[in-house]
Amino acid sequence: MRLKADWTTYLHSMRAREFERIFARLPAKAFTSALELGAGDGFQARLLSRYADRVVSTDYYRPPVADGEGVVYRACDAERLAEEFEAGEFDLIYSSNMLEHVPRPQLVLRGIARILANDGITIHVMPNRLWKLSHLALHWPNLALSVVQRAMITATHGRQPGLEGTVLSREARHSNNPKLDRHRRARLRRWVLPDPHGVSPTNLTEFVAFGRGRWRDEFERAGFEIVAVLKGPLASGYGFGLDSLRILGETVGLTSEFVYVARKARSHSRHAAYFLTSG
Repeated sequence: MRLKADWTTYLHSMRAREFERIFARLPAKAFTSALELGAGDGFQARLLSRYADRVVSTDYYRPPVADGEGVVYRACDAERLAEEFEAGEFDLIYSSNMLEHVPRPQLVLRGIARILANDGITIHVMPNRLWKLSHLALHWPNLALSVVQRAMITATHGRQPGLEGTVLSREARHSNNPKLDRHRRARLRRWVLPDPHGVSPTNLTEFVAFGRGRWRDEFERAGFEIVAVLKGPLASGYGFGLDSLRILGETVGLTSEFVYVARKARSHSRHAAYFLTSG
C-alpha cells in the first residue's frame, strides 16, 4: 500500500506533462539534431525523439540505458560542452531541472551558444520560487508520510532491501549535485530542514537563485535572447499526487517551474514562432 505515488511513475508523468506544454504546437521531427542535458533514466530522450531525427542524450555519468530509437546516450560534463561537440551541431538543446545543479551555469550556456546552430533554439525547464517554498513547507509532511508508508510496507512484506523510503534516502543514493562536495549534515538537522535542492549553499540563497530575473540575466550574459517564458506544470516535487489541487492551482495561473525558450541574440530561429503564442 502506498500513501504517496511511486516516484518513477510520478516523475515520468511530470516530464510528459512538461513536453505536452512545450512541444504541443511543434510538428513531429521538427528538428534535425537535438541534444539533451541531464538524461536521467532516458525517459525524456524518448519523448524528445518524436521531435528530432537524431537525439544525443547526456548526463554527468553514462546513463544506464541502451542506445536505440534514434537516441544515443553518452557521459558528458555539461560545463565542457564546447569541447565535446562541434560548433553549430544541434538545432535544439534541451534540459529539464538540470541547470540549477550546475556550479557554473555560464560555462554551460556559453557552451550551448557555441554548439547551437544559428537558426536553432534552446529550451530549459527550471524550478521557480513557488517550487522552493513548497520544498520547504512540505518537508515535514513528506517525512511523516514516508515514515508511515515505510512502516506499513515493512509490516506487510517484511524489511525490503533498497526500499524507497524518504526523500532523504533517495537523494543519498542518487545525488542530484555530483560536482558539489556538500558536507552531509547530521540526520536530525536534515529532518528539521531539507538540504538545498541544487548547488546553492543555503535554502535562502536558493530561493533567490530560482527567480525568473536571475535566469533571464544568465541567458542574456551568455549571448541569448529570450523568445518566451512558459509556465510548466504545478507540482510539489514530493510525489503527493493531489491532482485536484494541482488542477485548481494551474487554473488560477500557478506554476512550480518556468520554461525558458531562447535563441542566439540577433539571430533568426525558424522554430521561435511556435513558442511566441504558447503558454
